[in-house]
Amino acid sequence: MATVGETLLHPGRALAVVVCFLAVGAALVYHGLAFMETETNWSDFLPRGSPLLDFINMRDKYFGRLGNLDFITSDVDIRVDEHIVGLEELRNLTTNGLDFAVSADNWYVGLTDWLESRGQSLWDFAEGDSNRTALLLEWVGDANASTGGLRYAQQPAFIMASDGDGVLRSSRVTIVTSIPRHVKHRIRDMNTARNRAAKIRGIGVRATTREYGWLVREENIIGYTTDTLVKTLVGVLATALCFLEPWLALATTVSVALSLCGVFGIMPLWNLRLNVSSFINLVLAVGFSVDYSAHIAEGYMVKSKALAPRPRLLLALKELGGSVLNGGLSTFCGVLVLAFSQSAGFQTLFRMFFCMVVFGLAHGLIFLPCVIFLLAVSFLRLDSLLDYVLPWQGSHRSHESEMRETEAGLHGAKRPIDGHPESPDRPGGGEARAIAPKPQSSLDGRDEARRRRKPDLQSTKATEKLQVEVVTVDSRI
Repeated sequence: MATVGETLLHPGRALAVVVCFLAVGAALVYHGLAFMETETNWSDFLPRGSPLLDFINMRDKYFGRLGNLDFITSDVDIRVDEHIVGLEELRNLTTNGLDFAVSADNWYVGLTDWLESRGQSLWDFAEGDSNRTALLLEWVGDANASTGGLRYAQQPAFIMASDGDGVLRSSRVTIVTSIPRHVKHRIRDMNTARNRAAKIRGIGVRATTREYGWLVREENIIGYTTDTLVKTLVGVLATALCFLEPWLALATTVSVALSLCGVFGIMPLWNLRLNVSSFINLVLAVGFSVDYSAHIAEGYMVKSKALAPRPRLLLALKELGGSVLNGGLSTFCGVLVLAFSQSAGFQTLFRMFFCMVVFGLAHGLIFLPCVIFLLAVSFLRLDSLLDYVLPWQGSHRSHESEMRETEAGLHGAKRPIDGHPESPDRPGGGEARAIAPKPQSSLDGRDEARRRRKPDLQSTKATEKLQVEVVTVDSRI
């Protein structure tokens, strides 16, 4: 790994690597969003050669898929006009209001047909009239196979109140629907049925079927996945901040995020759908990717800061790169046996883990070192620029602090000139200003001279040398 690092860890090459990884990640995210299918294919969980696969294929090819859709109502009081209006709206919806409906079994249609055969109608009686209840109970007790209501009570298509007041605690209307092959069309039909049922007045109609539980999840799977992965990455960042320097923690999180983007984008190319199973594998990919990246970042951080960024990274890659690579290869070997499984579900698991390992290792051993190298070099250049432009803001001691140290005797006390103490008040006295830390030799009092020296001042961060001018003036005449 050190050899790879020596090849890549140059400003131009490292920048090219980072740009390539970012471009590939963006392209894979676009591809995943554009072509990802969100569907749970139950045939994926059946082994190859299963007779159920033949049944499913023959059914879908020649007969299409049919399913039952139930419309469940709340309390229905036949004596209330609003409830009767709601029942008629439900009859119209289930009879000819849905394009995907094949047939319907509506108990209210049976009741109205029975009343019409007798020349009667519920609207013949005023609201609240008990005769409506009497007609309903009479119809329920009719055992006629074609028009009687007994068969609906035995299904049961409705639940009568126990007190015999004719109120239906709940009722059910079942229709047979055609099920489209594509999940997007099934979600469209589900939303259509639910929205139309919600508009029916008075009786609280809800459209439901066993498949709707899965369709709701598949409709929102992208939102669930995005929300969960974002929260997971925030957790990765928070955890990394506890052990790494902030900029290293952020770089590690970006590396993990790009690994997830790669896995997400490659799924459509490998015929992998986004469903509950692959969603769980994407969450697992976070744990694998952070393991590969965090070791490299931590290895760089613990190395001596006296080293330049490139030697520090090369040392980290030399000590930890092999171990990280071995960890990824051991994970790959552990799931390799799943590639030979006869079940499409286990093959999906192998493909997901294969993508995790490949993208995790690539970002941990190639992308992340280049990012750390570029950031570290940029920080050093920024520090040098700040020390040059604003030296008092850097690690150098300021001119005022040097003066205070000199006056306090840290670099030597001021010396008298020609044996006389310094006193600016004494006539002919001398004035000396010590700016540099080193003491200066005395000058002849009768001659006016100027002598300059440029001592070296080594900073704590770099080996730059500042020039300090020392001027000693004897004003005595």
